[in-house]
Amino acid sequence: MDYRFSLTSYDAELFEKQISGAMDQMTELRARKAFPKIWKYADKLNAKKMPTEVLEKRRARGKIYGVVLVLLGAFLFVPSVMEPLEMMMPLILSVFAMVYGGSKIVAKPRKENNKVFDEAAQELFESYRDISDVEVLVTEDGIHLSETERIAYDEIECVFETTDFLMFIWEERVTVLKKADLQAGCVDECKKFIASKLCESDRFITI
Repeated sequence: MDYRFSLTSYDAELFEKQISGAMDQMTELRARKAFPKIWKYADKLNAKKMPTEVLEKRRARGKIYGVVLVLLGAFLFVPSVMEPLEMMMPLILSVFAMVYGGSKIVAKPRKENNKVFDEAAQELFESYRDISDVEVLVTEDGIHLSETERIAYDEIECVFETTDFLMFIWEERVTVLKKADLQAGCVDECKKFIASKLCESDRFITI
């Protein structure tokens, strides 16, 4: 059975929020494949994650320690730079203290650091802003974006399912289909069909 999507305008807020999250997951997925041992260790640390209130207090303390380190570094730096040969170690320590302290002061929570994915999702949305009169067919031999362009299933790196969208990653390109645009067939059957064509279950990811 073929599944037909008749594309209509996308909601900017839903698109940017959900696709940003999917891009974040995609980046983590690639990093996990590239550095499995590092992520195994990171997962152990995350398993011991502290409550938000405790983390906020720790960040506040970190900023205070950062200010103290910067001041101590500056205090050591002035006399050390006057006699660098005799006070090489204090000079190195002073620079380290100022750099490390400065990083503690400007450190941001992870959510704020996700701005790059928000911007990428906003940029991608522009290509869907005025979309209309476009049909996409999901068939046995691939996903037909037009009469001349088809995504073969073996070209798909992975598919991310969000609340409202299906995001296909293929050959360093991104294609987003809105579930509500499915005209022929039901969403659950379409999802199962696509997942079966990908062969590997970890290539279809629901977030």
